Amino acid sequence: MNTFSVFYVLSGIFYSVSISFIYCSFLTPKDNIRHPKAVSAVIMSLICVFAVIDYRFVTYGLLVSMMITLLLFKDSFGRRIAGFIIAYMTQLTTELCAVNLYNLLHFLIFKKFPAARTGPASGIGELFGTVSLICICGTMITAILSKYINKWLYHFRTSAISMMGLPLIITMVLYNILIGKLGTPQFYPYLIVVCFLYLLCYFPVALGFRRIHRQEKERAALEKHRALVQEQLAYSQQMEEEYRQLRKWNHDISNHIIALSYLLDNGKYQEGADYLEILLSASKTVHNPSDQITC
Repeated sequence: MNTFSVFYVLSGIFYSVSISFIYCSFLTPKDNIRHPKAVSAVIMSLICVFAVIDYRFVTYGLLVSMMITLLLFKDSFGRRIAGFIIAYMTQLTTELCAVNLYNLLHFLIFKKFPAARTGPASGIGELFGTVSLICICGTMITAILSKYINKWLYHFRTSAISMMGLPLIITMVLYNILIGKLGTPQFYPYLIVVCFLYLLCYFPVALGFRRIHRQEKERAALEKHRALVQEQLAYSQQMEEEYRQLRKWNHDISNHIIALSYLLDNGKYQEGADYLEILLSASKTVHNPSDQITC
């Protein structure tokens, strides 16, 4: 095992932990698994085995270990595939961020970009810097994603995620296969097949965007309906309050009429006139005379 494979093993250990956290945040483990994160990380460590055998097999080891780990969860097949896509795209994002950040730091320190070397040709400094940045960037991305993933993807169906994510993974696998055939007589036949498959990958992506568009229209209509229901509910509460005030006013008016009738029946005409005058004065200052005059 060369130095390059050693650094791939180190990054594989990090990806094992990172992907297990993302899986356990988005998916529901089976009831008989007591420590799903630890078990997922152990299964994901198959990446390290592939890295020891040959660093070129790391991509395939990552895909195989991620698919095996999905068996630990009891969600629907579509949701597990969506979790697989999210975890894989997170890994790609982490690598892109780490590589670009390393190139930027190299330029700021040495006033030039690092040489475009890949595989075992990369220096130890480049490998160490890239792996370190992968761990730093990946930790931040995983921490944020594990916390908010369900909230952010609440309005997205898993089928739309699968339609848009699977073509990306397929193209990455096809690219690795094509690079492996570079310099061999089979390269050009593989190139033709890969280009044809690339074109086919655009159709599910377009369907995914169309499904998201339809889903957003449905969600907008649902939000509009919800706002209308809330408006009707507020109007109903307002009418109920007005009806309650009207019943209270009618009750107080009945009391005033009874009081006037009592005064008139007992010949207390002056007191009745004074009481009526008080009611009329109150009605000029307030909407409901009973707010100030009570019996």
